[in-house]
Parts: sequence; C-alpha cells; structure tokens
Amino acid sequence: IHEKITGRNFFSMFGYVTEMATVRGGKIRAQGPFAHSILAGTVGAVCMPLTILFWKKSRKVALVGLVTTAIMIITSTSTGPVMTAMAIIGALVLWKFRSKLRLMLWGFVAMLVALNFIMHDPVYFLIDRINLTGHSTGWYRAELIRSAIAHLDQWWFAGTDYTRNWMPTGVPWSKNQVDITNYYLKMGVWGGLPLMFMFIFILASAFKSVGKTLALRANAPPEERFYIWVFGAILFGHAVTFISITYFDQTIVYLCFSLATIGSLYSVSVARAARSLQPAQATVPLPAAQSCPNNV
Repeated sequence: IHEKITGRNFFSMFGYVTEMATVRGGKIRAQGPFAHSILAGTVGAVCMPLTILFWKKSRKVALVGLVTTAIMIITSTSTGPVMTAMAIIGALVLWKFRSKLRLMLWGFVAMLVALNFIMHDPVYFLIDRINLTGHSTGWYRAELIRSAIAHLDQWWFAGTDYTRNWMPTGVPWSKNQVDITNYYLKMGVWGGLPLMFMFIFILASAFKSVGKTLALRANAPPEERFYIWVFGAILFGHAVTFISITYFDQTIVYLCFSLATIGSLYSVSVARAARSLQPAQATVPLPAAQSCPNNV
C-alpha cells in the first residue's frame, strides 16, 4: 500500500529491487519484494484460496489473508494476476459440478477449435482482447506464441540461445533475446520440445493426482475433499498464468509448494487406503504349558 501511494518501494533497502516503483499509463505498479509487479500480484492470487483452509478454525485469520492477498492483486495494477484469480475462482466454483467436469473440458476444447476457424487470427489471440487495466500487453503475448511457432525449427530439438529475431523489440539485459512472457515457451527456449513436454507432463500428472486423491477419499467428509480440490484450483491458476508470464524470482517456490502438497496428499491417501485394506492379524493362542516328566 505504501508503494502504491508514494511510488517508493520500501524493500529497496535490502538491495534486490529498485527504490522507485514502475509506472505504466500513469498508474503505479507495486511489486514489493518481488522482481516484477505481475509476479507480486500472481503470488497474491495463488495464495488467496489458502484462506479457505483457515475459515472454520479462525475466520479472523482467513479474512486477514483474504484482504492481504486481494491488496497484492489490486496494487500490482496488472491484468495477469486478476485473470489468475478469476481462473482459480472459476475452478473452485466447478466443485459443485465436478461430476460433469470431463464433459465441460471437452466442450471447452471444442469451443476453442470452433473459434480457431471463425476468428481471423489464431484462437490464442483472445489474449489480446483481455485488457482489465487499460494498459495490457496482450498483443505481445499472442504474437510471441505465433512467432515461436514460426521459428519452431530453431528451438524444437534442444532450445536456443538466440530469440532476438522473434519479435520487433528486445530486452535491455541481452542483445540476443526477447522477453519470453510465456513459461511453456520458456521451457522450449531452455530445452526444446522435450523440456516443454516434460514440464506439461509434470503439471498433467499433478492434476491427475488430485483426481486420484479425491477417488481414494471418496468416503471422507465433503469438507476434507473440497480442501483437496482447493490445491487443484491453485495449480490451475499457475497453469493459466504460465501463458502470460515466466517465474524468474522467488515466485517459483509457490509452484513447488503446490506440486509438493498435491504429491503429499496423494501419498498419504494411498497409505491410508493400503492400511484400510490390510486384514486384521488373527491372534493365535499359545499352547498350554506342560510339565516335563522327571526322567526327561
């Protein structure tokens, strides 16, 4: 809040961020201790659902967390965090319709395919039409995807160390690179299609683990099962925001936390299921003690 009002970043005293906040379109974009305002807002968005876990135990703690994360999103003045929060909220709402989730997913895919034929540009240019702050750079993100596909022969095998020919503008810290504002494409730049597909496989496996965990806890209270769904919604928020930004600071910790939590929940559920299926050990009575003859 202090940074949003004064334009000065209090965390600059530690040397990691600059003192003066970034300004775009006359609006201050607060970033706090993070490397970019979008990353600060994204952390607020992916942490917001965690407040649900505290709601019954302490509503005051939950409300403090809810207000704090909302402030992080709002003061970042970025479209990305708002879209991430909306994606997570939408995923949480789907809890009521989880039995029809597969049908809805296929319906969504069919809609994207239809739009791809109807629209003049590829369907991913829908990113260009989302502008919640008035100064979004959606065109750049959509054009970056198209350019990466056009230059697929340069990076598909093992990545590339030169992307400057992809976009009209570069970055001040490298004459050979452009700003790769897409985490999936960033994986491609680092390690080609093999690394990109491996990254997608990790995310897909985590989503699958959420479904398996819910199945293993089918007899658990609805509240407990919803808590598992919350972490799936958080991971969905990460997956959506990867289309528009890469994690290049401590934000990566929040992704690792989500993956580790989902993996732990699944492991614990498997262990519980194994114990419940294990038959009770029968107690075998010991033979009665017999006295030995004197001559033995």
